[in-house]
Amino acid sequence: AAGTGVFTKAVTGRTAGSGYSFRAYATNSEGTSYSAVGTFTTLSTVTTLSALALSAGTLSPAFDATALSYTASVANSTSSLTVPPTVTQAQATVQVRMNGGSYTAVTSGSASGALALNAGDNTIEVRVTAQDGTTTRTYTVTVTRAGAATPPTVTTPTSASVTATGATLGGNVPADGGAAVPERGVVY
Repeated sequence: AAGTGVFTKAVTGRTAGSGYSFRAYATNSEGTSYSAVGTFTTLSTVTTLSALALSAGTLSPAFDATALSYTASVANSTSSLTVPPTVTQAQATVQVRMNGGSYTAVTSGSASGALALNAGDNTIEVRVTAQDGTTTRTYTVTVTRAGAATPPTVTTPTSASVTATGATLGGNVPADGGAAVPERGVVY
């Protein structure tokens, strides 16, 4: 550009998340003058997490910043859980949503609000937005909450060694209903 006054120059092709130094200059018939050195850092495009966990259940497979899909199982007694995601790049932001609802911002390294679990499969999405404000990555965790326990199933009543005054009685418990069976017997 020519003349006096404020001027700008768009610079492209730089590496994301990198620092640069520059000086402005002007030339006339007497020579060239340079400004003091200025610096800028391009915005990062890093969208990875350095940590992801659940307040209940265990991620499977174990967390790896490059893997985007995980599963976990929890007991029916676990009605909610929290997610404390940690971003790799400090200026990235992170949001969490449950079962397709609205995203909620979470502070990196802090637990999300309580996420209510339905019986069966629940989908938690953790979306990381890079410092540039447009690059995103979404981690998905499918949490399976066990269904409510039911009474055990009892089948096949048996009677053996029947005598004039007694018998050997029994049955079969093929399913525990999702809870331990601490007692079984015969009522007559």
